[in-house]
Amino acid sequence: MIAPFPLRQARKETVKNTKASNLENRRVGFRDYISQYKRIMALGLPVLLAQAGQIMVGIVDNVMIGHIGETELAAASFTNTIFNIALIFGMGFSFAMTPIIGMAKGEENDKAVDSGLWNGMIANLAIGVVLTLAMLLLSLGVNHMGQPESILPMAKEYLYILILSLMPLMFFYASKQFSEGISDTKTSMQIILTANVFNIIGNYLLIYGKFGFPELGLAGAGWATTASRFLMALLYIIVFLKRKSYQKYTLALSPTLTAKKEIKKAFQLGLPIGGQLVMVASAFGMTTIMMGWLGETALAAHQVVISLSTLGFMIYQGVSVSTTIEVSNGYGRKDLEGMSTSVKASVHIIILLALLSASIFYTFREQLPSFYTNELGVIAQAIPFMMILAIYQLPDALSIIYQAALRGVADVKVPAMITFISYFIIGIPSSYLLAFKFDMGPSGIWWGLPIGLSIAAILEGCRYYLIMRRLEYRKIGEKVAA
Repeated sequence: MIAPFPLRQARKETVKNTKASNLENRRVGFRDYISQYKRIMALGLPVLLAQAGQIMVGIVDNVMIGHIGETELAAASFTNTIFNIALIFGMGFSFAMTPIIGMAKGEENDKAVDSGLWNGMIANLAIGVVLTLAMLLLSLGVNHMGQPESILPMAKEYLYILILSLMPLMFFYASKQFSEGISDTKTSMQIILTANVFNIIGNYLLIYGKFGFPELGLAGAGWATTASRFLMALLYIIVFLKRKSYQKYTLALSPTLTAKKEIKKAFQLGLPIGGQLVMVASAFGMTTIMMGWLGETALAAHQVVISLSTLGFMIYQGVSVSTTIEVSNGYGRKDLEGMSTSVKASVHIIILLALLSASIFYTFREQLPSFYTNELGVIAQAIPFMMILAIYQLPDALSIIYQAALRGVADVKVPAMITFISYFIIGIPSSYLLAFKFDMGPSGIWWGLPIGLSIAAILEGCRYYLIMRRLEYRKIGEKVAA
């Protein structure tokens, strides 16, 4: 505990050393940044490739299902909308493992890494059980959600099959976040890409009944997806058992590591992150609902541009994973300068990527939507959306990076509150008011997005710099007290 002396004394120490510190930063800063740029990209590129692979599988899934019929495609869309709530929350919950493991690794405390893996896995599997039960309960109400009668039998069967994949999926998520915590992003990329190929082949065999396999239609797509998720879990078990760099952690695992305090910590970090991701997804879902009030053309154009927006998000997410890893490792080492350099380097990279994405979206605002549809009305409506999409790339990218940096220091509750305020208090109401009260129509809904994202980026950035300032004062206070 820090000795009880006035914080202004720490501030005086900070001011006194500012000039010397700045001079040192100028002398070594450029080399530090070059090294950090390389490390961030080396860690982030496998994440980017894995996410690109997952997006491609989603596209292939829709194409293959679409070839069966319109009813099957509608059933899949409805089911995925429901199931993605559990998927997004589970993925967000697992994010808690990266800072827990990363801090322990930064401290070079292998026992703490072992404990983080064991107790984090228990917490993630427990959430898997809860999500499975929640989805089963939700499935009982499918008949009362106002959907066409023609899609309900297929939708329910597809949902039940996907529910079977939640437990292996949570095991995979926890394993993936452990890998990232020990600065290994390549293993999860290799497993994801392998499972993606398996999924596509499984789709072909089971949807259409090729090479003697039964023709299962939409259910076949569900079984292929579920089987691929079991495969991802199995491949990670093999990695844990066979790879030497993992054995030093996994061979020490035993029930004696079980600690209520560590499991509670995983829940304290994971629940706000999971809730935060669900809030973001829900906010974008609400814009889709509002767009539907304005007609089919507006809704179709909205879906096209939202689909294009995932390309930018995918790139930024790769950099954000690197940021969380570097910040959590630095936090464990108590290396505030290294943490600051990592975040600044990430911000430099993300600004360049955001400006590049914005330039592409703006320059090709007419051509890109035409890849999705030949309907001239939809393309014309998508053009102003593309311009707004270009505008919000920078705040979106910065928000993602600052969220990642805050996760790296295990600060998750305030960012979740910021997300709620930015999206539900400011962003979504702005979309509604601009579209329906100020008669801006479909574009008004889209203008609410950069408003909400900008508020989020500003508040998250302020929160990050406040946390760093507190850590600096604490470090100085510990030196003075000593």
